[in-house]
Amino acid sequence: HGREGYEAIVKAFLDRTEQAARKRLLALPDGVYEVSDWMEHNGHVNDLYEVRGTLTVRQGHLHFAFTGVPQTDGLINATSAGMLGFATSAIAMMLFWDLPMNEGLRRVFNIHAAHGTVICSMEPAPVSSSHMDGSEKILTCTSRLVAQAMGASSDPELLKRACAPFAASVSVCVFAGVDKAGEYKVFAVDQTSGEI
Repeated sequence: HGREGYEAIVKAFLDRTEQAARKRLLALPDGVYEVSDWMEHNGHVNDLYEVRGTLTVRQGHLHFAFTGVPQTDGLINATSAGMLGFATSAIAMMLFWDLPMNEGLRRVFNIHAAHGTVICSMEPAPVSSSHMDGSEKILTCTSRLVAQAMGASSDPELLKRACAPFAASVSVCVFAGVDKAGEYKVFAVDQTSGEI
């Protein structure tokens, strides 16, 4: 096809995905939805760490805004990449289940997060548990926001597919100690499957 032909095909593909996504979003009534969620421990302190989310639906476009308490010295802080990935996954699965997963989808929603918080931390914040704590709370909040908007729709397919988040956290236990050979070992057990 040549470079120009190829680029035209890619552009058409992305444009068609965007058009289909916009058409679906027009079935959501304009409105503002809000949620809160909490993490319970930062690895050092047994305390509550709030995460808040807002979804504004306006004329077939979604605007997500997330904030939370200031980033901590514990391992729960989410990175900006993790926050964007977890939110995008929830949006795509719930609203665009039958559309190609490409940049065309990203044209119909935007995500803003407050920097320096537990859901969009900055260096030198510890982030080793980001995917299990801060980012997981973004997934939960995004799912709940989208479900509220879908539940307000008169479209029967969107109403049928509106659902609660499938999980609020990752159930993993981490153990450490000296084995029979005298070597120090660390391992994790997934509580949902029992796998190590």
